[in-house]
Amino acid sequence: MPLAKTPTEHNLLLNWGDAELTELRNTYFPELSVESSKDEALTMRIYVRENQELFFQNKDTKDPSKGRFLALAGPGSIFEKLFSGSDVCSKPIPDILHVADYMISFMWQSCNGERAASHINLVKSRGRVLVNDETFDCIVFNTYNLPELHETNLDPIIKRWQ
Repeated sequence: MPLAKTPTEHNLLLNWGDAELTELRNTYFPELSVESSKDEALTMRIYVRENQELFFQNKDTKDPSKGRFLALAGPGSIFEKLFSGSDVCSKPIPDILHVADYMISFMWQSCNGERAASHINLVKSRGRVLVNDETFDCIVFNTYNLPELHETNLDPIIKRWQ
């Protein structure tokens, strides 16, 4: 993402990632408005450019000479700040945060793929071979992202159920 404040970089920033956002929206989030999503994405990009120094972190906290990186997720990151409240950017960006929530939940590296495969194998038992794709995706998403049962406080659930 172009982060410099030059006219050339600003012009690049105006449409940076819009084609990918449109494809992502058309494939996975058809309920979202294309124009609204693009507008919110631009609001987010401008916020990040204007506040980029908040999100650069040293690769090695003991040796700053090893360089810095732009933290997307985790402590002191862009998305930690964006998810902290609706007044962070110049206007609320709920659609982009909705997409970001899914993207962060599904950040894939090889170890995540192996973990997901074990969840898929647990979910896709012989009794569930006829489960439709969307239901299957939701079940796997929940098994992968929800806390373990022993970590869940069941009291509010039981109280609501009664």
